[in-house]
This record gives sequence, structure tokens and C-alpha cells, in this order.
Amino acid sequence: MVFLFQGIAPAKPASLTCPKSPAFALKNRVRSVRTTSPPPEEKESSRIVHGNPIPHYGVPFMPNLKHKVTESKPFSFDQRDKDMKARKEAKINRMLEDEQVSEFLHPIRWILTPN
Repeated sequence: MVFLFQGIAPAKPASLTCPKSPAFALKNRVRSVRTTSPPPEEKESSRIVHGNPIPHYGVPFMPNLKHKVTESKPFSFDQRDKDMKARKEAKINRMLEDEQVSEFLHPIRWILTPN
């Protein structure tokens, strides 16, 4: 038997999609088989469970609170401002000195071009 193939085979039609409700998992779910054996017997333990004691309502609650009054103290930022100003000036002086040293070590060289 001789098969003659010519070109591309025709495309197979795709199967149609059947819509299903979201409850499809519930309909096809397999329930586990329950055995008829009796539940295991619980053994009594010698452990005793103690709850919280019952509060005694005869004595009223009296908290020991010592109320303190906050006393205001004078403050100012003068000392802090002076310290910050001194640090700033010291930093500026250091930067100026560094610039002077760098100019001394690396002078600008003029390149003379022939006339």
C-alpha cells in the first residue's frame, strides 16, 4: 500500500469546551469511608487542673499612685549655638588652609605656546 502525502495535513478540529458550574468539585468528591469502630476510651489522669482563684470583693481596690507635678526648668540654645558656630568656623579655617597648601604644592602651570 502506497501513501501519497501532498502538502500539510488538514488541521483536526478542536473539541468544544463544556461549561461546568463551580460546584463540580463537590459533586465528584469521594467521601472517606467511616469505620464503625468505637472511639478510643479516654484514660483518667491524675493531673489536677487549677483555675484562677475567685476574687475577694470585700476589700476595695486602692492603687498606690504618687502623683508628681512636672516642674518647668529654664532652657536656652545659646551654648549649643555658640558651640556650633565655633565648629563651623574651625571647619572653614581648615578648608582654607587645605586650599592654600594645595595651591602651594600644585601651582598652576602656564603653558607657553610658541608665537
